[in-house]
Parts: sequence; structure tokens; C-alpha cells
Amino acid sequence: MAWTHFAADVSSAAGRDPRPSVAVLPFRTSTESDVDAWLGEGVAEDVIMALSRFRDIAVIARNSSFRFDTDDDLPRIREGLRADFLLQGSLRRNGDELRLAVQLVDLETGVNRWTERFDRPWGDVFAIQESIASDVAAQLAAQTRNAAVIRSQGKPPAVLDAYDLVLRGRKAHLTFSHEGAVEALELARRAVAFDPNYAVAWELLSQLLIQFFIQPYDERRGDLAVLAEARAAVAKSVQLDPHYSTARAGLGALIAREGDFDTGLAELREALRLNPNDASTLGTYADTLARAGLHSDSLAAWNELERLDPAGTPLAAALKSRAEFFTGNYDAALASARKCAAVAPKLQPCLLFLTIAASAAGEAEEAIAAAGRLIDLNPNFSIARHFTIIPFRNPADVEAMAVHLRAAGLPD
Repeated sequence: MAWTHFAADVSSAAGRDPRPSVAVLPFRTSTESDVDAWLGEGVAEDVIMALSRFRDIAVIARNSSFRFDTDDDLPRIREGLRADFLLQGSLRRNGDELRLAVQLVDLETGVNRWTERFDRPWGDVFAIQESIASDVAAQLAAQTRNAAVIRSQGKPPAVLDAYDLVLRGRKAHLTFSHEGAVEALELARRAVAFDPNYAVAWELLSQLLIQFFIQPYDERRGDLAVLAEARAAVAKSVQLDPHYSTARAGLGALIAREGDFDTGLAELREALRLNPNDASTLGTYADTLARAGLHSDSLAAWNELERLDPAGTPLAAALKSRAEFFTGNYDAALASARKCAAVAPKLQPCLLFLTIAASAAGEAEEAIAAAGRLIDLNPNFSIARHFTIIPFRNPADVEAMAVHLRAAGLPD
């Protein structure tokens, strides 16, 4: 596959690539074995290829980054590669165990932004190489974005470009609060105005509009005009960059929301083919599988997402609770819902699935208390309106949840 297949043509209004750039060095090995040395380079190459699938991160090509090694000093690497961040690490094989230790270094300050350790049983060398590269790339993408946010916070608002605005918008969105959503939506609108050709900004705008359609933030909840604007924004993102997996996933989810679950899921599977390490895409896929009635597949996808993104989000915990409920594991569903509600006590899905899971697990008092908190958050809540806004393919799935919502005192 050609390297340029994954290279996004992302330009800013200022005529430069605004994305943070990452260089990956060959991983140092603890022995002089040819196999170990080959594995160290092979894993680093696979990380480069996997990371290059993320459209909002620029990756230095292998033939440039592999001219350096971990013995070179950071200023020389920064000058030679013109990179913002450096991933370096070491591989150690001890009998039947393989350990990879990695660190992400900010080349401007020399500060370590992220360190992690990955342990694998020694076996099929190609399977190990692919597995480690997948895990490293998924977590590295998130950590690079976080490090870039820290950098952008030092810039005055007047000099923020589209990428900075998207970074800040994502950070605000991930607070899972009304205030954060309002701030994120304003930043996303500024980003698409600043650079109308930036696909990532249009996808973020679509994602935020969908949240205003779903969540009880204001009068935009359930407003079909908001949903239509979200559809237009994600279509614009896909038009600008057909290989942008997160946008393709968003389009698939909206197609499924319109009732065509088969076509929506096909689009989501194509998004995962484009980037199997994109946690956002995998979460959208897991959610859509559940609403299509494929609950075991949905739970498997949520479990895979936890492997790629161990920290997770409160929304992911809530939606995993739903999959656990439908597969009959009520104790696990309750644990996931409690986790969500503890982190984001004013996020409606946390309280909704806490009500369902607690009722199913026989914790009636906890279910009633969660339902009361949900009504405090959204006084206009009704079961029928909720499942109109969040449709499911199978009426029986809706009724299975509605039984527990009614039992906790929520209105039809």
C-alpha cells in the first residue's frame, strides 16, 4: 500500500500544516540478536503506518526518522526532522515474555508527555508486532493531541488556527457537560469559518450538533433542523477527505439513525478498515451495533475499545452498560453505569443506564434514585420521546429497557 494513501492533505488558511508532527525512532533492543533488532525496527515501522491513518497528526516518514537513534541528542533530532514530538522506546525479551517501554517527548521543551509499558507473550513474531503497533498507535494519537492542547493553551485567542480551535473544542467536548458542549460548538464553528477545507473541523462540528440533538442541553434537543445541519457537516467532511475514518463513521451512524442500519453499519465497517485503531470510530460502531440489535457484537466492540483506550470516557461506560444489560450480565452493566455516573453525574445516558441496570440487578432503590436524578436533569423526559430521538431497529429492545424505566417511576 502506498505511503501517500494515508497522508492527509490538510492545509490551514495560513498555508502551513497546523497538525502536530511525530517522529518515531527504531526501538532499542536489549540484545544483539538479529531477530530482536529486526523486531525493534519492525514494530516502529508498524507504529508509523498505523499512526499515519489519523488525519489530525503528521508523521515523519521512516526514511527520515530512522536516520536517528536514541543516542542522538534531542536538539539535533528536532533540527534534523522538524518534528514537534518524538516517540522512542526499548524492547526487551525475557524467555517467553516481551516488554515494550515507550515515551513521548516534547522536542520543544524536552518534557516527557507520556510513558507506557506493553507486555506480550513471545510467540508469533508478526502477530506480536501488529498487536503492539496497534496499541501504541491508538494511545499515542490521543496523547499527542493532549500534548498539542497543552501547547496551544499558551497562544492568545487571536492567533489560534483551525487546528488549535479543533483541539480546544475536543477538550471542551470531553468534559461531557452543557458548558463544555456550548464552548466546543462555538470553537468548531470558528474552525470551519477559519478554514472551510479542514475536514476534521467539519466532523467535530457534526459530532457536537448531534450531541445538542440528543442531550437535554436546550431547545435544540430533538430539533430535526439540528440533525440536518449535522448531516450536512459530516457529508462535507467526507467530501473533503474520503479516507478520514472518523467522518466516515459519523456518516454511517447518521445513515443508521435514519433507519437504514445495514448501510450504516457497512459504512462504519469501511471506516474501521481505513483506521482500525481509531477509538472514536470503534465507539460509534459499538453503539450502532447495539441499536441494530447486535448486542453480543456490540459488547465485543466495547471490549476492544477498552483495550485501545483503557482510560475511556463516561459515555463509553454508559453505552457498554447497555450492551452488558442486553447480554444478561446485569452486575457488569450496573458496575459500568455506576462508573459513568460517578465521573459525569449530569450526563443523561449515565443516569438512564444506571436506572435500567440497577432495576435489572434488583437494586430498586438505586434505580428510583437514579430516575429522580434524571428527571432533575431533564424535567421533560419521557420514555417515548427518548426513543424517538435515539431510535432502535427492534421494538422489543426498546420495550426491554422501557420496562425498567417505568418500574423506576419514569413517565411513558
